[in-house]
Amino acid sequence: MDKHRHIVKVLSAIRQEVPTAFQVDENALETAVSEDRYSASGVAVWLLSIVGGLLGAITFLSFITMSGLNKSNFGMTLTGLLLIALSLLIKRIYNKPLTDTIGITFFGLGFILFGIGLGRYGIDQNLIPAALMATGFLALLLVQHFVFSLVSLLIIHVGALNLLHSNKFYDGMYIYMILLALALWYTCMAEAQILRAWPICRRIYLPLRLAVLMAFLSVLIWSGIKDNIPVTGSLLSPAALFLGLMVLMIFSKVINVLNISRMNVKITVYTISLIVVFCCFKAPAIIGSMLAVLLCFFINFRSGTVLSLISLAAVVARYFYDINLSLPQKSGLLLLVGLVFILFYIFTNKFWKADEKV
Repeated sequence: MDKHRHIVKVLSAIRQEVPTAFQVDENALETAVSEDRYSASGVAVWLLSIVGGLLGAITFLSFITMSGLNKSNFGMTLTGLLLIALSLLIKRIYNKPLTDTIGITFFGLGFILFGIGLGRYGIDQNLIPAALMATGFLALLLVQHFVFSLVSLLIIHVGALNLLHSNKFYDGMYIYMILLALALWYTCMAEAQILRAWPICRRIYLPLRLAVLMAFLSVLIWSGIKDNIPVTGSLLSPAALFLGLMVLMIFSKVINVLNISRMNVKITVYTISLIVVFCCFKAPAIIGSMLAVLLCFFINFRSGTVLSLISLAAVVARYFYDINLSLPQKSGLLLLVGLVFILFYIFTNKFWKADEKV
């Protein structure tokens, strides 16, 4: 309701400035606002939908097991495709919370059965994620709903991740990390351009931004686990350098937004940033998580900020767990890092406020 009042006030202000040249379809605008309010209707509704979907999937899997359908490769594959098609058909016809729960259940279960069925045929392991990615992309084109689009995009990401890891293309993993960082930067910083590009972009922008963030964080967490990606990869240092430069770029934007003009403050901020980036040069997962936190904070993407902070805590904890130091040395290093953050907090609260315009 507050969002609707804000839109009405903005439209009234625009009409006062350009009373004749400005036209708007208020009925279509009201419909769009209502759909957006429903698509972001709250965490509780989506949690209930997900829980309901999981319970429904477990029940259906039990039925498949008891009926013996799980013994048929063709039956599993065909059932998976039928469930995916049925879920998309339900979503295109109905737009209610109950049907969403049913549709999400069939959608996720369909991909699971489809993947299991293909795996039992003994075909090339690269074809299975490729088929799932193609099916997810087709589903994305057919239905642009928040949860369906998010799941489709994540399926495409998981398929790409599986292809890279199963073929042990570790340098490709760093390339994929850089591409996701660029995609996250673009989706966060170029919202207006994306929404103006094509009509489909307006419908999938929110799930696209969240999916890119989740994909980026999952790659960072995956790369931060020891032995998943060799730390001697030829593109490790270039990836860390690239992410570090992006962190410095977002810091410069934050400084401009905060209207910080004192040169000593700017120098101190950039110095601390360079020190942090340099210390994490062999851990691009930490630098990438910091980049995600700063980007989400810069555009006021609250749920993304929370996810990024969780990722940052996870990769830092894992990094300290895997580091080749004794327990007292690790404790001292953690204490030092904590003191640095405390000093940085005191510095920002004491000096940055002097540059704020009242």
